[in-house]
Amino acid sequence: MQLSTRFQKFILGKEDHQFSDAEFKRIMVTGYLATLSLTVAITYAIFDVSSGVYYALPSYTLLTITSISVFFSIRNKKYALAKILLMVNSNLVVFFSAVNDPQGTGAFMLFIPAGTGSFAIFGFRERIKPILIAIFSIGLFVIAFFVDLPFNNQTPTENYIMASFIINFVISLGIVVGIVYFLGSLNETTEKNLIEKEKAERTKNDQLVKINNELDRFIYSVSHDLKSPLSTIRGLVSIGVVSSEYDEMKKCFALIEDRVKAQEFFINEIIDIYRNNRSELRLENVDLQKLFDEVVHETSFEPGANMIQFKITTLEPIAIEADQIRLKSILFNLIGNAIKYHDYSKTEKVIHLSAKKINGDVEIIIEDNGKGIDETHLPLIFNMFYRASTDSKGSGLGLYIVKEIVTKMNGSISVTSKINEGTRFIIVLTT
Repeated sequence: MQLSTRFQKFILGKEDHQFSDAEFKRIMVTGYLATLSLTVAITYAIFDVSSGVYYALPSYTLLTITSISVFFSIRNKKYALAKILLMVNSNLVVFFSAVNDPQGTGAFMLFIPAGTGSFAIFGFRERIKPILIAIFSIGLFVIAFFVDLPFNNQTPTENYIMASFIINFVISLGIVVGIVYFLGSLNETTEKNLIEKEKAERTKNDQLVKINNELDRFIYSVSHDLKSPLSTIRGLVSIGVVSSEYDEMKKCFALIEDRVKAQEFFINEIIDIYRNNRSELRLENVDLQKLFDEVVHETSFEPGANMIQFKITTLEPIAIEADQIRLKSILFNLIGNAIKYHDYSKTEKVIHLSAKKINGDVEIIIEDNGKGIDETHLPLIFNMFYRASTDSKGSGLGLYIVKEIVTKMNGSISVTSKINEGTRFIIVLTT
């Protein structure tokens, strides 16, 4: 166990203490000062007895009792009492030393840490307490310095005075440096927390701007894409109502059914966006070979799929910890697009699925030799409602959904394409 952890256990005991990081540091500083006070009391008692000086023993006894009382108060979660006990009694002990010791011992220097220490162990909300303690220290200093209180008739030796001066100087300087260091550390921690908070707020603001922009586009496009099929259906119903021809009515109903299916598909895509944003990832062990087979089988019933050759390549059995439903949705969208926009004039029509492990990540590739996408459209195809061609019958949401799902899964997706040669999507997922 590390020394700092042992000391923390010594100060706090086994009880569960609940406080902020700043308050924890202040409690630990209180414990450090109490430990230092106890050490000083014992050291000075031994030094004085060995030097034949006995008048200060009562003050060392008070300081020892105070230090022990501080430990018990902290362990019993009486933090304010511990701090007040330490600072008030420390000032009284310093006062007693300043009154009884010759000025050459430098006992007055101890008023500096005794007066300023309270600013380190009390928080800003309790600022009245350290101010009162500082005033108390100044008052004791004035009394000790200007009022003649002959409590002691014993005169220490020159060696004792010199040694006491050095000890008092080292103690005063050490405590003051420690207090300044602590306050600097506390300020640095506060600044770091503020920077992190500001960074988090900036990230949230950026996300809100992105969401608002997407919401504007979403409302505009949804209103258009929902109204357009309804207008078509209304027109077809009007034709069907006045028509007496069975074939014409049948054709109208077929067109209405087609529009309803398109509307249903569009609504399902909106639901997919909502689910991806709202629901958490459900990780499970996914066999990519098996998943590829399932998706290829289920998309083989799409119009034109029977004319396309599907190839699946996995260099080794690959299992990945992923959200299977989301991963399946990605593959459905990409393979569905590859089928829908294939070049059926080509003799050999191929959609190739492959997967491999690279430096601990899994790379999934879906490529085809279809019509391809113009390079000018590639940076935009993952945008909401973007259509790469005017004759596209899609909603413009498919690739947007793919991108959002991949991002949700902490992955990345890229695309390369050439007109009349085909398109290649590369998905990288961290295992």
